[in-house]
Amino acid sequence: MFVLLNVIFLFSQLFYYKKKFNNYLNYISIFNSIWMVMIILSSFNILGTKIENSIIYFYIYLMLITFNISSIFFLKIKRKKIDEKYEYKPMNYFFTILIILCLIVLATKIPRILSIFKKGGFSLIRKSYLNSSNSDSFVGGVFITWFINAVIISVFTLSLVELFNKKHNKNTILIFVISTICILIYMLLTGGRFILFEILLLLVLEIIIHKNKSFKNKIKIKYVLPIFIIIYIIYKISLERTLSGLNILGNVYVYFFASINMLDKLFGDLKFHTLMHGGILFSGLLSPMYIVINKLFNKSLELPLAILNKTTSQFIWITPTIHMNNNCTFLYAALRDFGVVGIIIYSIFLSYILAKVYQNFKNNNNIFNEAIYIYIFMVSMLLLFEWQFARPNVIFTIILLMLYEKIYRVTIKK
Repeated sequence: MFVLLNVIFLFSQLFYYKKKFNNYLNYISIFNSIWMVMIILSSFNILGTKIENSIIYFYIYLMLITFNISSIFFLKIKRKKIDEKYEYKPMNYFFTILIILCLIVLATKIPRILSIFKKGGFSLIRKSYLNSSNSDSFVGGVFITWFINAVIISVFTLSLVELFNKKHNKNTILIFVISTICILIYMLLTGGRFILFEILLLLVLEIIIHKNKSFKNKIKIKYVLPIFIIIYIIYKISLERTLSGLNILGNVYVYFFASINMLDKLFGDLKFHTLMHGGILFSGLLSPMYIVINKLFNKSLELPLAILNKTTSQFIWITPTIHMNNNCTFLYAALRDFGVVGIIIYSIFLSYILAKVYQNFKNNNNIFNEAIYIYIFMVSMLLLFEWQFARPNVIFTIILLMLYEKIYRVTIKK
């Protein structure tokens, strides 16, 4: 009965939002579907991953109800269309120079990483990255993990949107190729699959958006092929980094859908922590400020995300044979910030941001608004793992995309 009710809700919301958005694949229905699929799968106790505290389901339902109600409310608020007409030229040499500089910075780290790779592959690289006590000598510290990451992803996203909208030139193609190379090098530096998963989602979301607009139910092979290539690379990396001796399918299930089980295990830990009152919600902005204050005034303020990671970074046994860390859904951050009320606050905050960028995209459709929309759409899907907006690189990426739009738009004279 539990599974049946969730399946009914899953398909009901798909049909409901189909009427509102005129397509099934909209940001609200996709967000709902991801969480509902996780709930349904968790009820089958796959790999012995049983939910012990049923209140976890209550938290998810509370989040979904709040998110949907507030999303409907915010979408009803009409936003004015911009009267001025703007012209956006294809990406110029500024972006070329910017991404080449990123490539040079990343390339200087390759010799050291290759030596580690030869000794133990991606698994050893990842361990070295996570356990390094001197990040400045390893991957450039916050400069690479926060700023370079943001530049790469923002430029890649913008070039991807230009290519899909057929508003590109040869320079755009060059920028797209170099940014893709930067992403592959960044993946090598960290030994992680996450950045590949990000660009995979960005590519899929662009296909969905343009399929709804003009593809007329046909998806061209040139868009599908990169998806299979990215999936294959993620698969090869995953073979070296299996969890608890699981096969590849088990590893995929735990990585993407066992976040609810880790949240379940961390539930009893909540009472031992004091509330952070928004520290995690705005960690993406606070962390850079804390670092500057610590450096300038010789303080020792602890970053909000670092406080959270003291718990989430520890490996936890979700079954007698399976352990995992980090992925405990964004609900854990909400609970650590404000308690149960935090789930409501976070859900409203998220629904407002998504509604705003969606309406900007629909009312003033240009490559910059589309880039910001698909990026934040992508980030919302990753909340299944953790509160992504707590990461400064996410905030920097959004800021950069907004700055690009302000700098490179030209008002068309009437």
